Amino acid sequence: MITETAAERTVPAVPAAEEATEARGREEPAWPWKDAPIRTLVQRIHQLQAERAQGFRRLEEVIKTMEAISEVLQDLRFDAESAE
Repeated sequence: MITETAAERTVPAVPAAEEATEARGREEPAWPWKDAPIRTLVQRIHQLQAERAQGFRRLEEVIKTMEAISEVLQDLRFDAESAE
């Protein structure tokens, strides 16, 4: 399981900007992680998984907020219809 402490250990998004710059002249696009050590790749995977989990938690919060707003709007509509 991925913890938030794993997400806090940041691995740079691109190991070396120089490598990407040098590769611009090539035909095939450069993959900056190509020569990265396995440990760095694993750390990056864990970081991305933690970020993904955090994104889904935020999405769940937004969904709950939207559901609460929807309930309030339904109550207001019911009250308005009852008052007529």
